[in-house]
Amino acid sequence: LNILKSELDELGRDVNLYISENVHMIQPEHIEKDSAGSGVGSTRKGVAYTYADRALRKGKRVTQEALTTHGIKATIYRGLPPIAENENAIFEGAQGLMLDIDYGEYPYITSSSIMPSSVHRIDKFIGVMKSYTTRVGKGPPYHPDLPELRQKGNEFGVTTGRPRKTTWNDIDQLNYAISIVQPDEIVVTKLDILKNTPNICVYKNNKLFNIGNLDNYKDFLLETFPKIKWFSEAPHGDLIKVR
Repeated sequence: LNILKSELDELGRDVNLYISENVHMIQPEHIEKDSAGSGVGSTRKGVAYTYADRALRKGKRVTQEALTTHGIKATIYRGLPPIAENENAIFEGAQGLMLDIDYGEYPYITSSSIMPSSVHRIDKFIGVMKSYTTRVGKGPPYHPDLPELRQKGNEFGVTTGRPRKTTWNDIDQLNYAISIVQPDEIVVTKLDILKNTPNICVYKNNKLFNIGNLDNYKDFLLETFPKIKWFSEAPHGDLIKVR
């Protein structure tokens, strides 16, 4: 809750925040255990140990009293009212499939599932594909790191500030992720980072292939992944519909 409070303070304005009564709270002892290091590249915020206590049926759930004590303006809810007809709601997920506890690169994964199955009656599921591959923390043997691309893309972990491993996209890994997640559409982000890169590459069958410049790369992506419908070519800019 201390971290949540600091994030809300950083926003500098009140937000209409609801927190499910099922949410478990990270305790000081969780952070202490995590800080000792697990060897899998944890953010050391106590998340894994909180999940462990939940599975052991001894975790502590959030309460209105705890929120008030920490100075957090939020409402505990059991169930949100249904969305009115002709209204839209967006559910945003974090982390990619290779960090999923079941389908990811175990044990170098997060503590929960990143799948959208907890949200029902989805009209459209949009998958997000970065124009190159990044990963923060430890993991299995990786393709060679590209420090210049990391700097250009500002690829540093949001929570810890650690540099992300940055490399070219792996086509086999992307096809695997798409086959599991089954998005309706895909948007490719951070294409602007590759704008002046003459030799954009990809990996396939553990071999490196030079695709060429950004225009060549876009054509390659559209040919390889039929579900790509959108490109993002500017930071915080509008999406460009490509088909």
